[in-house]
Amino acid sequence: MNETNSQKGFTLVEMAIVILIMGLVVGSYFSFLSVQQEEKKYQITIQRQKKIAGALSTYAQTYGRLPCPADQNVNESAFGTMRTSCPDNATRKGVVPYMDLGLSLEDISDGYNNPFTYVVSPAASSVSTDTHARCRITTGSKWVISPNTPVNARKAIFCGQQVAESTEIRVYRSTTTADSNLIFNTQTHPPAGKTTPPNGRFNTPQTGVATDPAPNDFLQYIAYLLISHGENGEGSYTLPSGTNKFANTKAFTTNSPAEMQNADTGMNFVYMPRRMVADTTHFDDLMMIRTQDNVVSEFGNDSCAVP
Repeated sequence: MNETNSQKGFTLVEMAIVILIMGLVVGSYFSFLSVQQEEKKYQITIQRQKKIAGALSTYAQTYGRLPCPADQNVNESAFGTMRTSCPDNATRKGVVPYMDLGLSLEDISDGYNNPFTYVVSPAASSVSTDTHARCRITTGSKWVISPNTPVNARKAIFCGQQVAESTEIRVYRSTTTADSNLIFNTQTHPPAGKTTPPNGRFNTPQTGVATDPAPNDFLQYIAYLLISHGENGEGSYTLPSGTNKFANTKAFTTNSPAEMQNADTGMNFVYMPRRMVADTTHFDDLMMIRTQDNVVSEFGNDSCAVP
């Protein structure tokens, strides 16, 4: 009489359960890996924005102004070199001028391998010596030795540049460009009941439209923006194979109005939390905002509060 083999193989049900568990484990691993890779790209983007901010701060404190963007349509030897002037919106937005800042093409690209969009204020990039009234008078001001003789002329020009609010950078919470929706714009008026700037600064959380501030007005404006167009890169400059110029911008497929506004030729921009969805409300831009006060104090130095 033959002995019955007591060992049995897996049933189809048991095999299906094992395969299911293995699939869940592998799926969880790749999901975790994807999150880690996204976080790494995000951190690279932030680190490179800070590196560019440091280089721009050094440039501003050396020359008394910020550089104009590099022309993204220039090829070969001039590529990455700042424009000699940027008198309008079309020339105030472009590629970070990495050649003038001692940076590399990699330095001015985000973690998703797309170049940052650099937008500079007309006031911050101006070579004008027409400064804020508090830098031109002596009454109540520590910025001047005598009328029209600043203690620190270069810093007075950068910190106290005359600003026309209508041409400056504005940042909104959404595509609705109403004053009530502003996060930041040029600010030129003292708060109610105050007639002198606190700590000598030219700023206050108030909106105003004055283009020639009175001696006791405050002044703060957005000096520049650094925009990463995020994981989808839509709206970022593209580098066609075999060339050294960003001849085009990456096409939009999500048709997100907020992302499209950050890539158009205007000076109105959107800053809001990332929204990773597959519809027109998608938003993954990462924006660095720097005022002239931030630029001066980038390395922990005295800000525009003192000459």
